[in-house]
Amino acid sequence: MKAPIANWLPRSRMKLRSSRGPNCDEANCRATTVIENVTLAIVIIEEATVDSSARDPWCPRVKVQPSTVNGTEADQFVPHISVTIGLLLSLASVGVFIYFIHHAAESIQAENVIAAVSRDLHYAIDRLYPQSLGKESPETERDAEHERAPPKQDLPAGFDRKARPVTAAQSDYLQAVDVDRLLELAKQHDLVLSIEQRPGKFFFKGRDLVRVWPGAKLDDALAADVRAALCFGKRRTLVQDIEFAIDQLVEVAVRALSPCINDPFTAMNYLDRLGAALCLLAEKTIPSPFRYDDEGRLRVVTDRSSLAGIVDAAFNQIRQAARGNTSVTLRLLETITGVARHTRDPVFREALGRHAETAHGDGEHSIHNPLDRADVDQRYRDAIENLQGRSEPSVATKVCE
Repeated sequence: MKAPIANWLPRSRMKLRSSRGPNCDEANCRATTVIENVTLAIVIIEEATVDSSARDPWCPRVKVQPSTVNGTEADQFVPHISVTIGLLLSLASVGVFIYFIHHAAESIQAENVIAAVSRDLHYAIDRLYPQSLGKESPETERDAEHERAPPKQDLPAGFDRKARPVTAAQSDYLQAVDVDRLLELAKQHDLVLSIEQRPGKFFFKGRDLVRVWPGAKLDDALAADVRAALCFGKRRTLVQDIEFAIDQLVEVAVRALSPCINDPFTAMNYLDRLGAALCLLAEKTIPSPFRYDDEGRLRVVTDRSSLAGIVDAAFNQIRQAARGNTSVTLRLLETITGVARHTRDPVFREALGRHAETAHGDGEHSIHNPLDRADVDQRYRDAIENLQGRSEPSVATKVCE
């Protein structure tokens, strides 16, 4: 359809005067509009003015405002579906933002942080120590002497004197050791390899990583193969470092006991979670650090976390930070009592007893209230009796149930 056309045709003043007379004081110019092809739709009329060359100086500019047929406008297209979807997405975004704020506030609370790290610790224990001890069979007890020292009769004569070291090529944390790869290298070259430190330790550049016997077989190619079996990184991980999760829990508890925070409940929560993890560890078989080939010859000696070392990492700093705090000291002794019921290992019990004695001695020197000291004495007696296997603990000390 052809769009409406608006044409403005000015008349000269001579024609105006001839039609209206010489004394006509009305408008000096007029405009007529010729509209063609008018239909029952909106007629769009562009704004028009008389050309300035054809107007009188006193003649005002003539403007025609847009209008519509019958004074109404036609309906315009509105994207209802798009507007509705956009509104729903906006409401969903607001809901997600509110959930994010709530989740962030919940995740940074101390008890949730301790629970999350405790789950990682339990997972690491199950993964690194998959074999479980029988609770009733005495044949499954560990050989404590075998764990304390390597079998000297299996080491080659003059091992310490004739072995040569493979040094670290960088300063970083040792994250993992591929023991199977080292075992293959030892069998291939007829070697005995001794790993100096366990995963989680920091190595300075040039420090001894692995000692190789006999040292005469060590060359640059073999040293590169040995280094390739050790994974280094910028930070510690839980891949083969069980003490890393314990240190994270200890960090939260020690900060909670600092003078500026003074939050003993967080420290007690840590001791509860730690006691549960130690109970789980007490039921596991700690693998031997010695690896033999198919012929029974010693090939690789590894360094791994010992039971005494794990107990020291768990209790040393929290016991020192809790000196003088009665509630945390009591919970520490209760935790030791509960863990003692879940182990028959003499090394484990010896480490627990050492910390029980130290905590009791700290309480005698730093806790001055007679009633508080009496409570500490009672918890200490319960711990010693359970470590020696003479009696059952009270209901309050069953932290592992």
